[in-house]
Amino acid sequence: MITVRVETTETGVTLFVVGKFDFRTTQQFLDVAESEEVSKAKELCINFRETTALDSSAIGCLLRLHANSAKLGRKIILTKAFGHIDAALKVARLDKLFTIVE
Repeated sequence: MITVRVETTETGVTLFVVGKFDFRTTQQFLDVAESEEVSKAKELCINFRETTALDSSAIGCLLRLHANSAKLGRKIILTKAFGHIDAALKVARLDKLFTIVE
C-alpha cells in the first residue's frame, strides 16, 4: 500500500511517498506524478522519508518520470532517501540522473 501526498511549494511540487513503493503501487504513483497539477510544476521534489520499500518497478517508474520531465524541462529532486532506499537508488545509478539531497 502506498500514499502519495502532494504539497505545492514556492518552487514547485513535492510528492511524499508513504509506504511500499513497488510493482503494485507504481501506477498509483504515476497517476499522481503525471496529473495536471503536478505536471505543470517546473520543479518536482520526491520525498522518500516515509517510504518503506523500493523495488525495480519503482526504479523504472522513476526513470519514466525522468524521461517525461526532461521533455518538459522540469527538474526532479529526490530527498530524504535513507538506508536501503538510498542504497537502491545508488545501485540503480539514479544519482547520475537525479539530484539527490538529504
